[in-house]
Amino acid sequence: MPVNHALGYRRFGEPEQVLTLEAGAKAALAAGCVRVKMHYAPVNASDLIPVTGAYRHRIALPQVAGYEGVGVVVEAHGADAALVGKRVLALRGEGTWQSLVDCPADRAILVPDDIDSTLAARGYINPLAAQLMIEHFSPAGKHLLLTAAGTDCALLAGQWAQQAGALSVTGIYRSPVHAARLEACGITPVQQSNAAAVRRYAARAERVYDATGGALAEAIREAMPASGLFISYGLLSGQPFRLRGRYRRSTGSISETFFPRWTPLRGRRRFRASGRRWRPARPAASCPSRCRSGARPWRRGVQPEESQSRCCCSRMIAPCLSPSRPVKRADRARARKVPSRRAAHAG
Repeated sequence: MPVNHALGYRRFGEPEQVLTLEAGAKAALAAGCVRVKMHYAPVNASDLIPVTGAYRHRIALPQVAGYEGVGVVVEAHGADAALVGKRVLALRGEGTWQSLVDCPADRAILVPDDIDSTLAARGYINPLAAQLMIEHFSPAGKHLLLTAAGTDCALLAGQWAQQAGALSVTGIYRSPVHAARLEACGITPVQQSNAAAVRRYAARAERVYDATGGALAEAIREAMPASGLFISYGLLSGQPFRLRGRYRRSTGSISETFFPRWTPLRGRRRFRASGRRWRPARPAASCPSRCRSGARPWRRGVQPEESQSRCCCSRMIAPCLSPSRPVKRADRARARKVPSRRAAHAG
């Protein structure tokens, strides 16, 4: 039986304290599933927050962390054998922060050859969440307000909102390092601690894409017009918010489980189409340099960096090998001309 290396947690707490790298034999592949050898997995807020216990009511321990990533199918049965050797996103299966991930064959989304692995690894949660909000809650002809504006999802949503015809896009950020990048993307930056400015921009916001919840969400909902639409797609603050008075009926929300359920229904053809759509906007999002430097040791990958909040996502780790071995690039065996990135150890 193959040996699997997994980053998992047996109790809730700070990720850098409770995550451990464990090795063990991988059970036989179940019928209808494929086995994927993982090459890259990003570090998103949606990966780290569950480890802290914020969603403990729906998480049974122990768990392997990680919700997205890219790898190559190494085992499949029957009609699915044609997937062996193919580069895929392993969705809706096991945690992706491990060397071997088993997932349902119909959730193994083929990655187009012209999309780099380190980009494809981040092509599920953030780009499709942003795309869904633009499609289902259009900002066209509206003033849009973003929270957690320094995150990849908000940056993508802000750029696409402008392309979709938004009258203006304003982004609320916490760390000062995000201000210049927001301006470069055409998004008006507003410091979260500037309560007066937050209220001023909220008062005209006809669409709000909120990823924080908590006190900030309540302040925005109190100030925004009764006709405005408030879309909640995350809870980075770890705190819920209350619905009060007229806002019970006049504002909307998206369940946090909406995006994961939507994606597999579109299948492989949908991912190819969305891949072509989100890639051109990516350079304008000015992805943090740590994403472009390739994989990094997992302990560094999950730790908050100086001047960066944990919600600034898309740090990359390579959970595929034991600590003593270097990471092999997913594309190394593929004759494709892409810029090389520095590999790192998984330990």
